[in-house]
This record gives sequence, C-alpha cells and structure tokens, in this order.
Amino acid sequence: MGVTSTQTPFSFSNADPGLTFHWSMSKRDVLDLVPRGSEIRNADPGLTFHWSMSKRDVLDLVPRHSEVFLQLPVEKNFAMVAHTKAAGRTSIKVAVRCTNSSTGQFEGDSLELSDEVQILVFEKLQLFHPECQPEQILMPMNSQLRLHTNREGAAFVSSRVLKCFPNSSVIEEDGEGLLKAGSIAGTAVLEVTSIEPFGVNQTTITGVQVAPVTYLRMSSQPKLYTAQGRTLSAFPLGMSLTFVVQFYNSVGEKFHTHNTQLHLALNRDDLLLIGPGNRNYTYMAQAVNRGVTLVGLWDRRHPGMADYIPVAVEHAIEPDTGLTFVGDVICFSTHLLNQDGEPGVWMVSTDSILQTDVVTGVGVARSPGIATVFHDIPGVVKTYREVVVNASSRLTLSYDLRTYLTNTPNSTAFKLFITTGRNGVSLKGSCTPSQAKAITAVLLPETLVLCHVQFSNTLLDIPASKVFYVRADFNVEKGVYVCLIRVRLQPEELLQALSTADTSVYGWATLVSERTRNGMQRILIPFVPAFYINQSELVLSHKQDLGEIRVLGVDRVLEKLEVVPSSPVLVVSSHRHAPLTSGIAVYPVRVVNFTSLRQSASPVFINVSCVLTGQSEAVLVRGVRDPGADQCEDSGVLQKFVGSYQILLYTLFAALASTAFLFLAYNAFLNALQTVPVVYVPTLGTPQPGAYAPATLPPFVSPQPPAVQSRLQHWLWSIRH
Repeated sequence: MGVTSTQTPFSFSNADPGLTFHWSMSKRDVLDLVPRGSEIRNADPGLTFHWSMSKRDVLDLVPRHSEVFLQLPVEKNFAMVAHTKAAGRTSIKVAVRCTNSSTGQFEGDSLELSDEVQILVFEKLQLFHPECQPEQILMPMNSQLRLHTNREGAAFVSSRVLKCFPNSSVIEEDGEGLLKAGSIAGTAVLEVTSIEPFGVNQTTITGVQVAPVTYLRMSSQPKLYTAQGRTLSAFPLGMSLTFVVQFYNSVGEKFHTHNTQLHLALNRDDLLLIGPGNRNYTYMAQAVNRGVTLVGLWDRRHPGMADYIPVAVEHAIEPDTGLTFVGDVICFSTHLLNQDGEPGVWMVSTDSILQTDVVTGVGVARSPGIATVFHDIPGVVKTYREVVVNASSRLTLSYDLRTYLTNTPNSTAFKLFITTGRNGVSLKGSCTPSQAKAITAVLLPETLVLCHVQFSNTLLDIPASKVFYVRADFNVEKGVYVCLIRVRLQPEELLQALSTADTSVYGWATLVSERTRNGMQRILIPFVPAFYINQSELVLSHKQDLGEIRVLGVDRVLEKLEVVPSSPVLVVSSHRHAPLTSGIAVYPVRVVNFTSLRQSASPVFINVSCVLTGQSEAVLVRGVRDPGADQCEDSGVLQKFVGSYQILLYTLFAALASTAFLFLAYNAFLNALQTVPVVYVPTLGTPQPGAYAPATLPPFVSPQPPAVQSRLQHWLWSIRH
C-alpha cells in the first residue's frame, strides 16, 4: 500500500492519497466488520480519571499545564506530573471510572478500572558536611579526614583521586573514604561514586586543598532566640552551652579537619564549669554563677595562634527578687523564645514556698524559704533564678485620706490598702493580661491575708462585725492587697444606737501563716455614723398645724443636714437642739395651706439628706380632719419620745427622783402624825408611884400589844429622870 515502517498516520494528516477501500467477507454469521472508531463516533466516552498517592510528603502530583495555572477536568486528566520532595517510598494509584455503562467501554459490565505503581525516591549523592558540597575540601598539612556520604549503607560508595598538584604527595586516598594530607600544600580532585542497587550510578566531583592554618576562632552554640526588638547582653544563668573551635586559612576559608593540640584556660573557675565535648575541638560549659569569665584558647605548638572570648553570665528571668517577703506577687518574664517564637515552660522547685503558675510564670510567695524558678525551652536553653522569701516583718496599712467609713446602708465599700514589702507595693514585675488573669483566677493571693475591724470606743457595746463585712482582695493595677469593708444589713435598733456614737474604727490585717501579733500595725479610720429618724410620717390637722421632725446624729452630721419639703404647702424652719439632750436636731414643720395638703394628688414628703453619709430619707406628711388628730399627734409625739434612748434615760431619772421625793415627804408626814409625847411611860408590870397613867389612850395612838410595849421601854424615857 506504499506505507513504510517509518511512516505514521501523522504523515498523512494534510494529504489526500486518492484511494478507496472496499471490505468483504465470506461468512457474515461468523464475523462482523465495523469501521475503526465507529463505536465512539458522535458519542461521549464517559470516562473520568482519579489520582491518589499513599505518602504526600514524598511526592507531589500536579496536573499537566499546572505551570500556567490550568486545571483540567477529570474527564481529560489522564496524565499527571510527579515532583519528588523527600526520600522514601510511595505509591501512585489511578482509577478510571465509566459514567455510562451502556457504551460498553469496559468488559464484563465493569464500571471502574484501576492500576497502582510503587515509586522509590532516593537521595542525591552528598557528602555529610553540607559546607563541603561540592566546591572543595580544605585540609591542613599532615591531617586526615574520613569522608561520609548520605548513601552509605544504601548503596556501594567508592572514591578515588583523579589529579594532584604539584605532585601526588599532596593527598592520598585508601579507596574507603580516608583522605591523608601530606606535608606540602597543594590541590587535588576527588571523585566519589555511588552505585545504587536498582542500577543507577551517582557521581560527584569535589576539590581538595591542603594549606596551612592561619588563625583559630571559638564560636558558641546553641543559637538563642529572643522577642522582636529584644537582645541579650549575657548568657542566661544555668544555660548549657557549647564552644566550637574552628580553623581558617589566610583568606578566611574554614578547614574541614585539623590536627592542632589546643590548651584551654580560664581567669576564674567559679562562674563556668567547662570541659571537653563529645566531638573533637568542642567544649561543654555550664553557667553556674553570675559574672564575666575570660576563656583563652591557643595552639601548644604555636602560642601565637590563640583566641580569647569573654563569657558574661546574668539572670535572663526578670524582675529582681532581692527583697521578697511573704505575700509578694511576682510576675516573672524572659525574652527567650524558641525558633518558632513560642515561650518555654515555667517550673518551680518548691511550690509551697513560691506558688507558680506554670503556663504564665506568675507566682505568689506563701511561706519563708528559698525557691528556684526555672524557664525551660526544650532543646535550646534552661535558665533559672533563685528567690529568697523572707518573713514579712510588718504589714503597712494606708487608705485614701479623702475617704471615711460610714454605716449608711448600700454605701460604697471602704478600701484599706495593705503592702507586704518595703517599697510600697506587693507586686514585682510587669504583668501581662494572661498573668493578671492567673492571679485572680488561679493563685488567689488574697487567701494569705485576714482583715479585722473594731470600734475604738470601748464603751460602745456593739461589735464591729455586726456592722461591717470585711474581706481581703488583691488589686493587680495598684499591686497591693485591699481590705474591702462593706456595710451589713442593720436592724433599726442598731442604726439608732450608732447614730450618736462618738467613735472611730480600728483596722488591721494579719497573714494566715503568722499566728502572733508582734509588730502588728493598727490604723485608725474615721467613722461617720448615719443619722437616724425614728418616724416615717408626720400627721397634721387644722388644730395641730405645727409638727416636728427629730433627727438623731453626731454634730458633724447634723450640721450637714439638708431638710427640704417636696411641696410649697409646707415650711420647714431651721433646726434647733433638743433641750437637755445632745445629738438631736429638731426641725419645726408648719402647714401653709392645709386644704392643698389634703387635696394634693401626690404624696407630700419632707426630704432629709446629708452629704457626709450619703443618706437620703423621706418623711411622709399627712393632713387629717378628724377630732382624733390631736390624739394621733400625741401618740406620734409619744412615739418620738420613746424612740430616743437619751430621752428615755432622762425621763427615767426624773421619775425616780420624783418618786424618791414623794416617798421622803410621805414618811415625814407619817412621822409627824405618830410622834409620842416625850414623857415617861411606865411598864405594865411595875407601875411607879406618882406616875400619870391615863385610863384611855389618845385617839391617834393605837393600842400596842404587850411585846411591843416591852420594846418601847428601851427608847421612851422621861425628861424628869
């Protein structure tokens, strides 16, 4: 047909050969002849392609044309591109699914065909030291270097020297990766070959230079990470660090091996614990004390080739905890972070002495002693700070001099500030929001403090605990403890008794851990008692249009009283003091228009307030017309009279005095009536001659029985004898 093996159907893509093809067969019941492609002419094959792999960290599967960000649909995605990411084994699986079973694409009415292939990704041949790849290896004279590759154990690795300059004595290789430098400087070319077990060979060529060592330098490890904008001026106390000695040639290129004998010396041995490391030319050091240590290192054969570095050690944990007392709250902080910018973990040696939140690093000193706070960043650094907690010698109390204490119901809590240290605050360091939250929710330092109050007037038989409720708290913003003194709900009798009390309040605080009161400081808090009105309403009438409102209180409260009516139908005069009593202010109240008072649509009050105590009381004023108004008023006056205990005492004493006076007058009157004439009264048994014995007794003298008459003989006598 004129078609050779070198020609393909693509050769006739734009040619018309002018040929016609006619097909026939002898038995139609045996075969059917159909044109190629007739089964899919004008038909959608209905196939979709689905790709998957077992390990995504080894390979990346991307569709064709992904370099131009084109995403093919699953119907046309029959080819994928694999990109290797890491060494390992993985599998790629493709599943071809038929969406239309009537097309007969798959044999046996199957709807899916799948296949899977295993892929091995191997590493590219490298020397173990990345800095050796692939330019050259730098060696000093008379030194050795063992070559290591990343394919050892997985493939057969061999090496050989291709060329040396100026001669072959520059470098020697034993065929097993051991390089030996001679006594002269020069260069060489080294070939390293890896024969893989699956038939792939890898080869790398690197240069080797032999040169003299010019200088050495010490470097420290590991790398320390700090918060943005923060730097460290010294190594953290407690840190373990590694000093690595590196050698350089005259142009600053680092040697990959060396044969130098080094000598190490320190100017002092109490700050660093240092010794040889687990690798050649490395030293391990532990920072055990604060200070600066000078570390010197030099070549024994060439003392001029030396290096000296200062190693400063300081606290990396803040703040300064020099004077720490029981009750102090400390917000510890450090600038150290890990390579991901995350802080480490806080720990404490003795939680009973310094209770510490391990998440935020805030602690509270609960008892005297020594505790050590650690901050650990795994794999990087572990530093610490020692905290000496002293017993609190004395708690310092203070309050805002513009405030005072009162027993007015619903008044604002009085704050008594307490500090445990000597600098006026109990908080050390700058607290973050998370630390402040941990103080109030986790540590609860206020449980260390007990608050107490007591009235200063010992004659006042009222315990302060019945008037005030006291509890301790910790103010994070001010950094001090606070005794919050709040007013309890008080009965009327207690309010009345305290209204005229001349007293102050003692306040003090103690630590739970301290049982004694040695050195305890008490502070005197001004107390302004709330005034008291023992009447809730005032009843007035036509006949009694003048009333009084009596207010009990101390003088400084009564001077600040404001008494005003809520309606102009009432007039309140200036107060006057009650006669013979102190602590009572009387306000006369007069009705201007009685009819308006009775017909008022809203209740009429007399408002009594005081700026000192913050009180505001109201007395209801009613107008009555009935004849019993006077009696009601009298009962109201009597109620006012009984309500004041000073008036009660005064009335009691007056009644007792009147009773005593009447009793004495009555006895004197009886004695005047029963007085016997001063004459001799003889006895009945032995009458004396010449004595006058009347036949009858006077009418106002009652006859006496014999026993009484015998007793009268001892105190009756005659003036004649």
